[in-house]
Amino acid sequence: MSLGVERAEGEAVLLGLDLAGVAGATGSACSSGAMEPSHVLQAMGYARADAARSVRVSMHAATTSDDADGFVNALRAVVKRLHAVSEARGRGAVVDAPQEFS
Repeated sequence: MSLGVERAEGEAVLLGLDLAGVAGATGSACSSGAMEPSHVLQAMGYARADAARSVRVSMHAATTSDDADGFVNALRAVVKRLHAVSEARGRGAVVDAPQEFS
């Protein structure tokens, strides 16, 4: 599944998810490891900036509802923190990098 978060770069979301123990990636699966936005999303008509906000996560047959709930909770916490940092910086505040997103 690929998802994008308004006002947050995919790499920042990915870092927060990683700190929360959730694995994911940015970019397309066929160019794993590339630092460029997903060329697949761009080919589908998404703007480069929108593709840069995307994060890709995968589920499989062994994924439980608890796993999915954990992902949603981690994502909510990450987005809340990133938006708070963005708003604080918009007011001119200096914000230290968070140690965790929970």
